[in-house]
Amino acid sequence: MVKIQGRAHKERSQPKSRGKLGFLEKHKDYVKRAKNYHQKQDHLKKLHAAAAFKNPDEFKYGMINTKTDEKGLHLKTEVKVDKKEAVANNSRSAAYLRMQLAIDTKNSERLSSGIAMLEESVGKNKRILFADNETERKQLLQERSKIKKNPLATVSTCSTTDKLALNAAASKAQGHLKARVERKEKIAGLLEYLKKDNLIKTGAAKQKVSKDGTTRLVMRSGRKK
Repeated sequence: MVKIQGRAHKERSQPKSRGKLGFLEKHKDYVKRAKNYHQKQDHLKKLHAAAAFKNPDEFKYGMINTKTDEKGLHLKTEVKVDKKEAVANNSRSAAYLRMQLAIDTKNSERLSSGIAMLEESVGKNKRILFADNETERKQLLQERSKIKKNPLATVSTCSTTDKLALNAAASKAQGHLKARVERKEKIAGLLEYLKKDNLIKTGAAKQKVSKDGTTRLVMRSGRKK
């Protein structure tokens, strides 16, 4: 059965005489506008209900460091920290960072030795055999001597698959090592920043801005007796 194509129905546009009123709204446009309107009305209803049933004695910890202005907007207040407390916090942070730096240094050394062993295994292409007793050791030595006498019988003990696996493990370990080194550099930078911050807060040093706009730390000279 052949389906005959029907008439193409065109949507009516805005008449020229009513062009000043703008685009002629279709039903689908009205549906979008109505959904948007009702969503906003539902949101306003929820806000009105929340304001009506609000508990004046309600307390949240976020209210400690906030206040409301004349318009009712919430503003965060600056928390004043004592210099001694700030120096103590910096010292605790520095102790934690030093511990993490020691852990990363140990892990970096372990990864470096592991990478060296993997690369050596791929390069040397050796195979180690273990014997449970003396009889088995003698049999292995006899087989080894036969292979030495007939070089054509020797076969590569490290297959291509093993080499690929070792190379993949080495590249993965190198990626971990690179991440550890970058982490160590970041921690060292943070420790240096905390050290300078403590010197400034205790009054042992001050920051001086040079003519080119760079800042440097200048130690204060002690009072001579």
